[in-house]
Amino acid sequence: MEIYINIKIDIKYIFGDAMGIIDSLKTVFESSKDKAEESDNYLKLSKSSMKQAHSHITEFLDKLKDFQPARRHHELYTTEIIGRIVNIKEWIFKGILFIDRKIKGDEFAIKNSNIRSAGQLKDMVDMWINIIRDENSETDNGVIKKLQTEMWSEERKLRGFPVPKDKDSIIKFLDDTRKYLKEASFSLENYNLTLTL
Repeated sequence: MEIYINIKIDIKYIFGDAMGIIDSLKTVFESSKDKAEESDNYLKLSKSSMKQAHSHITEFLDKLKDFQPARRHHELYTTEIIGRIVNIKEWIFKGILFIDRKIKGDEFAIKNSNIRSAGQLKDMVDMWINIIRDENSETDNGVIKKLQTEMWSEERKLRGFPVPKDKDSIIKFLDDTRKYLKEASFSLENYNLTLTL
């Protein structure tokens, strides 16, 4: 009888340890699955924000397609304002494609694209935000400030410079673009954090 009890206890300890290991592995797999879902959600949020930013920046450009600046502002307008915004719009689209490929796990396409990591895309998004408007008002030399002070100020309007009638709503498209880019940056930062945990 004693032998039977000892064997039963030993078997219980053996199976108990095995069950503990299985439970531990199950917890690891579940946390990995949760982490993957969380990182995918951050990618999806950043993609959504980038799409909104692309939509608003497109509206900004559409509103200005017929606008003709004063001759003295022509170079400033075409290179420092429209040129920069068109460039940002193109890169936002490339960013959306990168995120799509990242969600689908298409590593081959990512290796052959201009954007190769979420960290790189986040840095680019932060740069675009500052090109539109810098947070630091002392160093701000962004597109919005150039429009508001160098081209569309009340002083310029009184002196006869061309200013769109709906300049405030046009500038709001850029402010909204910037807002959505900030959301995308936040989501990309959180995505990168989930990869390091």
